[in-house]
Amino acid sequence: MLVTSIPENIVNNKVNLNADIQVNISYPKPPDDMYYSMVFIYSFEMVKINQFRYPSFKFKIWNLYDAFSIQDDQLIVRISLYDPMYVMPSQNTYKFKLNFPPMYGKVMVDPLSGIAG
Repeated sequence: MLVTSIPENIVNNKVNLNADIQVNISYPKPPDDMYYSMVFIYSFEMVKINQFRYPSFKFKIWNLYDAFSIQDDQLIVRISLYDPMYVMPSQNTYKFKLNFPPMYGKVMVDPLSGIAG
């Protein structure tokens, strides 16, 4: 049975695109012969497939995919493990709510000269 762990604050809250996300995978067999992969599904399309060699890995969303639309803030992340002894891979699916950075803004400094408070 595949068990994946992602920190609760990532799963339960909005996720910044630049947040470091740590994934730990545990499986009853030794990890030597396993194949690990992660798929990003955005707007009902597979937009990124990444493979990993180890059962623990870290990633940032914006390093893997960055063509998001401000209207759609949901990213589905599917983590899979393929054991060559079985036909079907084991997988877990997570839904991330994305926190987009501000698109526009102004910085105002008052006073214009001297020391600002």
